[in-house]
Amino acid sequence: MKKMLLLLGFVTLFNLVSTYEANAAQVTFGPHDKLVKICDLPDTDDYKSNDGKYFDFGYKYTCFEVVFLPIFQQGEGQIVGYIDEENFVVLSKADIADIAKTNNIKNLAGLVRIPFWDAWGGKLVGVLIILLLIGSLLRDRYTKKVEE
Repeated sequence: MKKMLLLLGFVTLFNLVSTYEANAAQVTFGPHDKLVKICDLPDTDDYKSNDGKYFDFGYKYTCFEVVFLPIFQQGEGQIVGYIDEENFVVLSKADIADIAKTNNIKNLAGLVRIPFWDAWGGKLVGVLIILLLIGSLLRDRYTKKVEE
């Protein structure tokens, strides 16, 4: 158990250390916008962004993270024009309805799927870490009482 806590501490410390002009790992804390593609659209001029890139339907949501663990989603997400994981086109409700009708997409909201890691994975790992810490503390207290 102590080895597991030592390893967890080492990994956390490693993430906190940054080197001069190197691509060091960033410790994430706070809200971060994320994008997922939910539906393909045809690559036509009707579905082109202002910079000439084709877009599909995507879902943009805000995830609160602590050291790479997505803890919860903040607020309501929105359907957008998905270009890639970092770029999107803001669409009005009328545009979304028109595009969905033109492409015969009946239940666009039903296509929204937040990845398992963002929806549950971070929560499960966070709970597991808390349980390991509590178990380690209880075990240390129990072994001290037995030794006395």
